[in-house]
Amino acid sequence: MGIFNFFKKEDSVKKQNLQHLANLFYIALADGDMSDSEQKKINEIREKVGITVSEYNDLIESLLDGSYSKKNDKIISPSSDDEAWDQFVELAGLVVEDGRIDDKEIKVLKML
Repeated sequence: MGIFNFFKKEDSVKKQNLQHLANLFYIALADGDMSDSEQKKINEIREKVGITVSEYNDLIESLLDGSYSKKNDKIISPSSDDEAWDQFVELAGLVVEDGRIDDKEIKVLKML
């Protein structure tokens, strides 16, 4: 693999991780309130996937002001079934993180 392909793949992985964090954010806010435990869980996942606090804050800002969807017109899917399963488990886990299962959270989870 050439050096340019390496950076292209690295950029793609980062975009995929940001997409996953965006999905987690949507689930956490689906019931109208992001609990401290949900925020803590998202932060743990953010650290695990190597996204900085600054990158995450920029992501949240773009989600809230609507510019995220304008810049990212393509959904970035996981590159393997294992990654897809891991992301699904994290999304489903976030639904129950605050001890409540809200119909709106389930709706967003199904959509994702």
